[in-house]
Amino acid sequence: MKPGVSIKQFFQSFERIVEAKRYNELICEYESRHKLPMLRYEMSPILIQMGKIYTHPIFTIFQQEFTPFLACCISERIESPPIFEYVITTVSHEKSCRVSFDNVSKSISCTCKKFETFGMLCSHALKVFEANDVKAIPKKYILKRWTKEGRSGIINNFIRREIEGDSKVATMQRYKQLASKMIRLASEVSSSEEYSTLVDECLNAVCRQISHLQLQTQHVDSHTDNHASKSMINDGTISKGFKHRPS
Repeated sequence: MKPGVSIKQFFQSFERIVEAKRYNELICEYESRHKLPMLRYEMSPILIQMGKIYTHPIFTIFQQEFTPFLACCISERIESPPIFEYVITTVSHEKSCRVSFDNVSKSISCTCKKFETFGMLCSHALKVFEANDVKAIPKKYILKRWTKEGRSGIINNFIRREIEGDSKVATMQRYKQLASKMIRLASEVSSSEEYSTLVDECLNAVCRQISHLQLQTQHVDSHTDNHASKSMINDGTISKGFKHRPS
């Protein structure tokens, strides 16, 4: 903060920066959802498919992986239906990878382990898909975290552990909205002792009300748990198998 800048001016400047960033994020999200990104190879079915599904930044990375696929060669092929194994090399033969492909389930794996570590198919796997006339990437190889719909719902990371995406995003959005209002309010009333006192009293009242609601919620949850436990005891779910000694 520059010398001579008041707290009010600082918060006003900070608010403008936050709003500008939020606006840019909305523009990027809109374009990601409604505009098809630039395709390097317009006739490629897989690029068309993933351009509609992936976010723009992720699709850019995917296209970078798609380009080396054109330079890949199949140097060895072992066919034992439904499993096919391929040794994939580059034109320069700098390195090779072994790819296993199930022609029935369309399952594929590569020794480079890019999908397992990053969550995106490698150029070697794409080469094998092409060799087997697979024109669309199976859904199981499209992680929701990379898609335009990846901000909500239960999303799978690349080791297939389920994490709650929607609740975290919703919590962060509520936090941003409330924090923005609080900062703006503080900048407006801080120059007045009367207004500051009023806001402080109101916040204290809100805090007391929230504490009261939290206690009520805890009481309801506790009552529900006790009721469920009694129901289990009554229907024999818990007591089954235990013998009571006669008095």
